[in-house]
Amino acid sequence: GVECTVSGLAPGSRYTIRVYCEDASKNRSTVSSVLTVVTCSQIPVTWLDDASSSSAVISHDLATVGRRKGVTSQWTVAVGSRALNDSLTTFSVQVSGHSPYMYIGIGYRGLTPLTDAYSKHSIVWRKHTGDVYVHSIRVDRANLFSSTSSFPAEPLHEEGYKDGDIVTVEVDFRTQRVFFYANGRLTRTAAGLRTDVPVVPIVTLGSSDVTATLTSDIDLDKNT
Repeated sequence: GVECTVSGLAPGSRYTIRVYCEDASKNRSTVSSVLTVVTCSQIPVTWLDDASSSSAVISHDLATVGRRKGVTSQWTVAVGSRALNDSLTTFSVQVSGHSPYMYIGIGYRGLTPLTDAYSKHSIVWRKHTGDVYVHSIRVDRANLFSSTSSFPAEPLHEEGYKDGDIVTVEVDFRTQRVFFYANGRLTRTAAGLRTDVPVVPIVTLGSSDVTATLTSDIDLDKNT
C-alpha cells in the first residue's frame, strides 16, 4: 500500500485527517473516511526523592536514579514527578548496567509500594527476560500483543532491553494500554491500565549495578 508521513504536528493535540490518491493523469480517488488521531504529549519528568525508596540514589539534576550499595533486602523504587494522565503520553529512560534486576513502567501514585519489584499497583517490563507484569500478574507471552484492528497480533520479540538501550513507555488512556519500546521499536503491549488514579513513571532496581536516566523522547516505530 501507499504510506504517507505527516510531520510538524503539535504534541498532545487532536487532528482529523482525510486523504485521497491522485495518479499521473490527475485522476483522483474518492476521499477516505475521517481518521482522528491524538499526538503524544512529551511531559518533562524528574525522579522524586521524597516519593521514592530511601535506598534510591538520585543525581543532583534529578534525572538519574540508582540503588545504594550495600542494600540487600527489598527493592529500590523510583517514582516520577509528573502524572501521565493525558490521553497519550510518553517518557523515556536510558538503561545503564548489566544486572537483569530492573523493571521500567508505570505505577499509581500513592498506591505503588516502594519495596517491591512489581505489585498489584504497577505495570512494568523487566530487563533481560522481557517479561511484563500487569498488577502483579506475569502476562502470558501470547497476550503481549493485542489482536485488535488497530494493533494486529505479531510474533513476540523475545529479547528484552539491555545496557545502553533507551526504553520508552507510552501510556494510552483511550485504549487503557501501555506500550513499551526499545530504541524506538515497539516491543511489548499490555492492557488493563487504570484511569481512575494518577499514573506516574516508575523504575524498580534490585542491584546497585544498574541505573536509569530520564532522557528526551525518541522517534517511535509503532510497527513490530
